[in-house]
Amino acid sequence: MNRMVLVYLVRCNACKKKKLATNAQEKSKSKVTFCPAMTHIFNIGSKLTESYLHQKTMRFTLSLIIFLLIYSNTEAQNTETKWYSESNTNGIILQNSFPKGGLYEGSKKRYFNYSCLVFFSRVINQTKKPFELTVDFPADKIGIPNSPNTFVKLFLSSDKMTLEKQSLFNYGLTDFDSLDDSTIIQKTLEPNEEHLFYVVAVFYQTRNDSQNENRGGNRTELVLEGENLFYRMLPQIESMHCGKINFKD
Repeated sequence: MNRMVLVYLVRCNACKKKKLATNAQEKSKSKVTFCPAMTHIFNIGSKLTESYLHQKTMRFTLSLIIFLLIYSNTEAQNTETKWYSESNTNGIILQNSFPKGGLYEGSKKRYFNYSCLVFFSRVINQTKKPFELTVDFPADKIGIPNSPNTFVKLFLSSDKMTLEKQSLFNYGLTDFDSLDDSTIIQKTLEPNEEHLFYVVAVFYQTRNDSQNENRGGNRTELVLEGENLFYRMLPQIESMHCGKINFKD
């Protein structure tokens, strides 16, 4: 009996040792531990890798921003205004645009088949003296040659025109309700200053059945002769006095 108990105890002890050895082996496989020095080295390497990737990202972003700035600046320099006409009279530069526009409802429903064209002119003072610019269109309607029922009126808009509006519809002009009001431009330009202003040509017909009548030309220009300004819109306006340029002492 004692012998059997002894054999049993020996076997149980052997099983416990084997189980402990197996558990220790599994733990050694599942988790690898390093000494503090190695752990510190791995942490430094991880931080260096993150710093390197951050620097690469920042360099790429900075390079992309610089490229976009250079590209946009180059595009802006290459975008030049195409003028219908330009003139330089002793340092007074006049530039006239091509037309934009189309159908127009008309601010007063007295006539028929309205349409409009929007232009702008640019006056630059490259002289050594200031001058006063005055532009004023007559309020009279202008007949279209060979179109007895078709007329045009020219208006100066009070809206401010800038070169940045060139790509917009109607050059950015939105206030058509004030076209019936008379507008006069009076502005002093110092040397190296400029002024841009809208000119709106409103076409209409006195008979509703006159749609097929010719509405005339669609090119205009501001012209300087001496100190007098003239406006042309062939064939309906050969030369119309519309203002002056007076130098100041």
